Amino acid sequence: MKKTLLIALGIAILAIIAYGVSKNKPVEVRDNTTIKIGAVLGLTGSAATDSLNVKRGLDLAQEDLAVKGIKVEINYQDGKDDPKETISALQFLIATDRPQAIVGPIWGYLEDAAGPVIATNKIVAYAPADTSEFVSARSPYNFRGAPRNALIEQPTADWLKANKKTRVAIVVSNDGWGKSVAAPFRAAAKNAGASVVVDEAIQPFSANAGTIVASILTKAKNEKVDVILWTGYEPDVVALAKKRIQFGLVDVPVIDSGTIWSSLLSRGAISTAETKNVYFIAVPTTPEFIAKFKAKYGEEPSSYADRAYDGLMILVDAIQKAPVKDGDSIAKYMRENTHYQGYGGLYEFNENGDVKGGEWVIKPVAE
Repeated sequence: MKKTLLIALGIAILAIIAYGVSKNKPVEVRDNTTIKIGAVLGLTGSAATDSLNVKRGLDLAQEDLAVKGIKVEINYQDGKDDPKETISALQFLIATDRPQAIVGPIWGYLEDAAGPVIATNKIVAYAPADTSEFVSARSPYNFRGAPRNALIEQPTADWLKANKKTRVAIVVSNDGWGKSVAAPFRAAAKNAGASVVVDEAIQPFSANAGTIVASILTKAKNEKVDVILWTGYEPDVVALAKKRIQFGLVDVPVIDSGTIWSSLLSRGAISTAETKNVYFIAVPTTPEFIAKFKAKYGEEPSSYADRAYDGLMILVDAIQKAPVKDGDSIAKYMRENTHYQGYGGLYEFNENGDVKGGEWVIKPVAE
């Protein structure tokens, strides 16, 4: 009996050790077959900054895999920031290149547009910058690398407390993305003991963005708002950047849940002066990845480059190890067997294809 117990105990210990090893196990060479990945990104348009960082992260991972003898081809297609262009790019990839997996689309509403194509073709898609909170499309083939937006509550509350902000304006886009951010913004204000005195939603890509933003800023000024918690698309951000100066609100901080300010600044669409007291909520990047990225590109990464790097490693691992090389088998392997310790932390996926855990930090747009 004791011998049986000792054997069972030994097996259990070995299983635990094996799990710990596999959890951090690097991608290995399994055969000489070239792995084909399609990437549908917004390489031009308002999604260009996020997309360029994702592309650079993928390219870094591709180079590191090549050093290990793993051949990966990445076919990039530009879906811009347009749903129809995204669908066309995805359909073109599937019809002509027949990739084993897709990286992208870059943003939630584009993932929604591409969802039926992904589900119909049963192809795994990994979106480094999305969570399921603001994506309506649901399929077992969609995976996402960004931490859930619900997790922005605590860093936002901490920032409000540290900066003694008590009168909050919440302004978000009137869509799934905006709604997924508005709830943790409201919870953060409550957590910090602040009052939400302005709470507005803006219709995305409205032709009247300037007028709408001016009306909201009038309310904000009348309510003596001391911080604006914001989520919006490019026309709205441009309007806010210009009009907060006109309204004398440049000393009122803006915290944006997206990276559009950085994109506009890099393209010269807004000035550094217009980003004064503007912050964005980002996924923290490890010093190791920053050094790696900077050595290659001469600058530090913005959001999601590390999530793209890790995502390619995860996809390649699943494609190599799935018992059958089709979307169903690859998706099942990723959902049940991914325990990858990457630059973005530990990757394990929940039933919605979201990465478990993760965190957000608040950083100034212009350092």
